[in-house]
Amino acid sequence: MFNKKVVNFLMLSCVYVCLMGHAVASTTTTVKTETSVKVKTVSSALSKKAKWANDNSPVPNLMPLVSEYAQKLKLTKNQITAFKALTKTENTQTKNLLVQFGKDNALLRGELLKQSFTGSYKKKLEHYKVNVLLDMASILNMDIKQSGFIRANLNAKQWSQLTKMYLSTAH
Repeated sequence: MFNKKVVNFLMLSCVYVCLMGHAVASTTTTVKTETSVKVKTVSSALSKKAKWANDNSPVPNLMPLVSEYAQKLKLTKNQITAFKALTKTENTQTKNLLVQFGKDNALLRGELLKQSFTGSYKKKLEHYKVNVLLDMASILNMDIKQSGFIRANLNAKQWSQLTKMYLSTAH
């Protein structure tokens, strides 16, 4: 059903998504607002995974930079509203996708731990494998859509600034 290049691409995307889910919560960040300062700190092992995922992901993870550098990018109120709405929608979609992804991964893992690789077992295995690949493709498509949304909502100067920020922090 899928050729080897597509499977490898989707598998890399899977690693990216799984690790980036941890990356958001695993880096040390300081967010200054008018009324407070919030600091999140987590282990360096997760931060290393986050860096690896960011450096090797097929889709640049731009939304954290948009959020962190909103003032430097001189985002308008309309842009901020649009990005907040997207984030809210995506948080729900991502949560649902990752729940399904976890279930499908568990089913595949369970089948792989059985003793037989013949007959109906092989059919079940193929079914679970396709479900995992479809989950990964859905997550990848959502990430690509997010990047397109960000690009469409920034002007040329903002986009140039954002891509420079990304390239300076990603590698």
